[in-house]
Amino acid sequence: MISYKLFKMRVNRILSKYLVSKVKCFSYRRKYHHLADVKKSIYITTDSIQYWYRGNRFGEITFPGEIRGGDWSRRMTPREKIVKKENPKFNGILQRYREGRRWIDTDLFKIYERKLGRGKRAKGYHRLEDLEEHYKRIYDSVFESLTRDGVLPSGNKNPGVAPIYVMLYKNGEILYTVDGNHRLYMCIAADIKEIPVRVWMRHKQWQEIREHILGRKGKNVDEEYRQFLDHPDIASELY
Repeated sequence: MISYKLFKMRVNRILSKYLVSKVKCFSYRRKYHHLADVKKSIYITTDSIQYWYRGNRFGEITFPGEIRGGDWSRRMTPREKIVKKENPKFNGILQRYREGRRWIDTDLFKIYERKLGRGKRAKGYHRLEDLEEHYKRIYDSVFESLTRDGVLPSGNKNPGVAPIYVMLYKNGEILYTVDGNHRLYMCIAADIKEIPVRVWMRHKQWQEIREHILGRKGKNVDEEYRQFLDHPDIASELY
């Protein structure tokens, strides 16, 4: 049971998020003419993800479809610092699905083992063997589905599929967020090149680029913006 004080804090936060999103969306509709459908998936290649966005997106009052300016670079980690064997989660998935190791023998589970050794739980489990069964039941099924069907877009046709979110920086640079890391690493392990994602947030500068290109329907676009015509966030609206 959570305390009344904690319950009240959570309710207030939900209400604050709701009100902030409503006010901002109203201002967007007045300012912009080419706002994206927040539930629409765009298809990107896994190689096009250039950065990971650090920090818990849900720790802020933010919402799908938000447009935000400013400098995000302090929260951006380059791809080469994430997709590497020194990353226990990434390497653990490679070890499981490319090398055929048991989960319990992967680098990822060494991290969990140390956590359990300090008297803490790992993903809600007290025993490493129980955690391994959880991974075999959940993640092995996900990997089998990915290799069979690819990554399915979330939506009414796939109600059990949670969306994978990205953010788009000033010039459309694709930033991966906190959701779906296991799925992305599995796609890399299985050599799946294209995945459907939803855009959680766009930089103000990128939205203005969208406005220019989509406002002209992709024709007679200023030379400085022509390089963005094939960007998936724009091409999906044009073609």
